[in-house]
Amino acid sequence: MHIFIDESGLFLTSTNSTQWSSVGALVIPDNSMGIIEQALCKLKAEHGLDVKEEFKKNRPDCSSNYYSKFLQTLKENKCTLHVASGNGSKNEEQALYKHKAKTQEAILNFQKKTNSEPSHPNEIISLIEKLNKQEYTQLFYQTYMIDELIGKVVSLYAKADPSSLSSFKWKLDKKDITETRYEQAFKKIYPGVIVASSARNPKALMQLPDSDFSFFNNNFGDNEFGTNYLIENTKKIFNIDHSKIKKHIQPFDFGKILTDDLSLSDSKTSFGLQIIDLLISSVNRCLKMNYTNNEKMAEALGSLMINSSHMDRRAILIMNFSGESTIDESVIKLIERIDEFSFKLFSDNFKLNFENQLAIHLENK
Repeated sequence: MHIFIDESGLFLTSTNSTQWSSVGALVIPDNSMGIIEQALCKLKAEHGLDVKEEFKKNRPDCSSNYYSKFLQTLKENKCTLHVASGNGSKNEEQALYKHKAKTQEAILNFQKKTNSEPSHPNEIISLIEKLNKQEYTQLFYQTYMIDELIGKVVSLYAKADPSSLSSFKWKLDKKDITETRYEQAFKKIYPGVIVASSARNPKALMQLPDSDFSFFNNNFGDNEFGTNYLIENTKKIFNIDHSKIKKHIQPFDFGKILTDDLSLSDSKTSFGLQIIDLLISSVNRCLKMNYTNNEKMAEALGSLMINSSHMDRRAILIMNFSGESTIDESVIKLIERIDEFSFKLFSDNFKLNFENQLAIHLENK
């Protein structure tokens, strides 16, 4: 499968309640790439753009039947949209700096517990220290968006398109000729953060009828260490016991999934990056209430998303550093509307069972 990642917004702290920033990923199965490229070319033609031009100004919305049809084409061809968004007014600077310090501390603690060589953790800590507020915020959003994405796509495509799980081809929008400080830091930092996060909060994989994990397991299954080892190691390092949710845990090689095929590309040469640029801009504008019909946009965008396996999360992962949530009621309704129209991969019964079991083990930490 092909995964295209881009962002929208400034990732700034602000007293402005409409200061939203978002990171998004568009997943396109291998067999759908040609169809989706043709659909984008058609959308451009219908809006008077040359095939080599990008949507920059006058981006279409659901007032355009062409855009609505384009979103429907994405859905029909098993493409999915994954988003993490935050309101800058909630990310107080003090909370951000505390989060940054705790992240660096956690890296050192992990190094001590696993007896790994100190050079790599120290390099990561140094990279984190150099990131400014906006860069760290974007990295935080992007990393946890990907963390949430993995469990969803493996569960969904094991049934919808099993062969697409043979490979994960990540493509990020390149911002300059040479790699930026942010891009260098992200490539080095995010695999470790996701591995640690997944150890504490395991991926809830749905075993749907007719699911086929063989393509995924052949390429990314952890054949050296089984589920029992994973549970024991997590208990040893983090003092968290996941044994009672063993049936939902499936060990796999995160490092290979996340870094085996990751590249930075110019959006001018990537139709997938052009599409995610268009979609994540649409999400951000919707959260800012910038459309004439925000509800219609929420429904259309939500139809491309997958609901969360967690009871306290929505299809869009809402981020903040302080833990507080004072989002405007009108925006909350839009987020709930998006969730309502998302694909219900995880049933309420599954989410309730998973959350209850996980909560028991976290209390024993």
